[in-house]
Formats: sequence, structure tokens, C-alpha cells
Amino acid sequence: MLICNIDGTIADNAHRRRLLADGTFDWDYFLRPDLISQDRVFPYAREVLTRLTVRHPMILLSGREERFRSISRAWLAEQGLPAPTKLYLRPDGDRRTSTEFKTEILSRIIEHAHEAVSFVDDNAEMESICARFGIQILRAPQIWEELFRYIHLL
Repeated sequence: MLICNIDGTIADNAHRRRLLADGTFDWDYFLRPDLISQDRVFPYAREVLTRLTVRHPMILLSGREERFRSISRAWLAEQGLPAPTKLYLRPDGDRRTSTEFKTEILSRIIEHAHEAVSFVDDNAEMESICARFGIQILRAPQIWEELFRYIHLL
């Protein structure tokens, strides 16, 4: 089973990352739907995900709020990405960190998993969480090219 984050993992969202004058992250800017729709897929991610989802379920797990479900699904389709088996989004108004939310969902998924799990994310904080759960973490975006080379050897 492959579990992937969206922002910074599949979606290159560098154009949306902005800090405020006090050094805090500007979440309102980052989550503007008109800017989300301008994200592009990281090189090789589309090919890898398309190839892997033929044999393995893909679950998407994002710190985006539930109110972004339709724009998230539309973006995936517009980019030619395979539809996920399941898409987990943070409840609207949930102010936990993305790491806290992802940890909760990963815990639930792993509890019921009947196959090996790999998690693709760009967040370094998730490495210790994945180690605690005994699952492999693949660091994006650099992992896409490595996986692309590997799957073409199969």
C-alpha cells in the first residue's frame, strides 16, 4: 500500500509558500484555491503513481482541510494522476499541525493494513513517526526520479 501526502510531495507548490513579516507561514495565502490550481506535479511522480497504482492501492493523506476536497480531486484529475483509493483531509477548523493529523490517520490505516505500507512525504518530522509505526518513509520530491528508474527495470 502506498500512502502519499499531496502538498510538497506530489504537488510542487513552491509558488504558494510565503512567510509573513514576522516569519510565520501565511496559511491563508498557501490555501488559496486559485493558487492551488496552479500547482504542477513533480517530475516523474505521475508516471510512478500511475504504474504503482495498477498493483497497489494508493491513499492520499493531506493536511489540507476538508473544504478543499473538490479542488484537490479536480487538481488530481487535471494533472492526469490516478484517483486515490481513499483521500484523507483534515476536518475544517482542525488546528492541529499537519504532522499531528497525519500521525492519527497513519495509526488508523496501519492498524487495519494487511500489506506492507510505504509513506511518501516531504516533511522530515514524519521520519520518526514512520519509524515508530515500522513503516518505510520515502522522502519527496527526490524519491520520484529514483522510483521512476526502478520501476522501468521491472
